[in-house]
Amino acid sequence: MLRAQNAPAFRVKSHSFSRSSGPRSRAKPDRRIRARIGSRERLLQERLVTVTIGCRRSRKGPMHSSERLDPTDRPALQPAPLIKALAKFKVRWVLCGSQVLALHGAGIVANDLDVVPHLESENLRRVAACLEYLRAVAAYLDGWGGERGTLEACRAWRPVPPTSENLDWLFVTHLGMLDIVIEKADPYESLMDHAEVRSAGGTPYWLCDPRRVLKALEGRARKKDRERDAIYRLMRRRLGMPELP
Repeated sequence: MLRAQNAPAFRVKSHSFSRSSGPRSRAKPDRRIRARIGSRERLLQERLVTVTIGCRRSRKGPMHSSERLDPTDRPALQPAPLIKALAKFKVRWVLCGSQVLALHGAGIVANDLDVVPHLESENLRRVAACLEYLRAVAAYLDGWGGERGTLEACRAWRPVPPTSENLDWLFVTHLGMLDIVIEKADPYESLMDHAEVRSAGGTPYWLCDPRRVLKALEGRARKKDRERDAIYRLMRRRLGMPELP
């Protein structure tokens, strides 16, 4: 994604779970894995109680700004407030993308927050409500997205209907760029396998295994990935992954 200038550091506290060596298959999780995911989510919901109790139910956007953002805007990323907004609406999601590598010590400045949501209909309605609260607009990237990616289409976008097709996009918010990743990400249930709980500004959230991110980056030829090739290779060595050609 595009680089936000002077993006602040992401300060976190880690609460690690056991992790395996190597990426997992995208196959549907078996009954034991689903049970483990359910118990982990119950733990996270308990931690979220202290965050969500007392939250006002106003649907006004953060900072109550009357200024509507433009699809070409690129505000600096503020991860902790974005994560707090997702918690406010009780969205079930897991963090993926370059932010995961940054949190594991890679010398990368993440440009956006990559969010993989659970695809049940109620959760997608919560994602849409959160985007409305954030006064999000669809981001415009020249030459990307076909008819849906034109500047006019991005300006006309609204968070309804709350479907995976409508929500699968990069969004501009006053708190930075928020990428709802659906089609090009492994499923939420799969990414939750060996995920760990982190905390940003006192708000807990799920972080996927960094090996899943590095596996997904194999063979990518984007300019930013070519520039980060040495960093990716170093991270693979640190995490015990095979060397690439």
